[in-house]
Amino acid sequence: MSKATIIFAIVCLCVAVQAQSTVRPRDPEICQTENAKCLRNERRLGRESDISNIFNNHCRGADRSWRNISRCELSMATCRLTLENCSLINCHNVKRTLGGGGVTGRPPTPSSRTTTRRTPTPRTPSPATRTSFSSYYYHSNHILALTLVAGQERDCRELERSCERCVERLHNPNDRELPFFNRECREKTRRTWIWRNVGRCELSRINCIGWDRRMNCGEIAEVAGMRRRTD
Repeated sequence: MSKATIIFAIVCLCVAVQAQSTVRPRDPEICQTENAKCLRNERRLGRESDISNIFNNHCRGADRSWRNISRCELSMATCRLTLENCSLINCHNVKRTLGGGGVTGRPPTPSSRTTTRRTPTPRTPSPATRTSFSSYYYHSNHILALTLVAGQERDCRELERSCERCVERLHNPNDRELPFFNRECREKTRRTWIWRNVGRCELSRINCIGWDRRMNCGEIAEVAGMRRRTD
């Protein structure tokens, strides 16, 4: 490993340690960050999931004016109702949190202005330079990835801890235990997973961890460490 790689590794580790010791991000920043990641993956993963479908079906039966919301909108509303304004996760509060219409804060569309770039004459690096650069690139990307994963897990744990404090204040068994969600997912996974009940706070953390997955009932069971059926 080259000297430059070692120096870069030390800097990244120092940044990671400092991030662990500093004050956690403001609650709105956590929700905005999670929502931005969800929206970036929406085209690949789709707008719906088992969680959003179960919630929409439940709310359509309780509110005739209900319009279906996406999984990213539901995730954003849940985060806000946990971190920013400790409230029950119900149809009325989700609708109010989304302003009655859903999340509009999508990432801005890149400018359509075009510019002409000057292409420099390519230079062929020597074999020694290529080897040094490849090693530097691999190790630096690996360290940065570990730093980002640590930050993601920290935000998800903070979301879960805030949720636990919130549900303790609300003292509502249905909100804490999510019986209708567990009933639906148990039915959906009856052939593949031995489903165990997942509460509001654990589900918030699992959904946060699985930002790059659709998080249907089967994926929730996998991330939660449930046992697969073998019969």
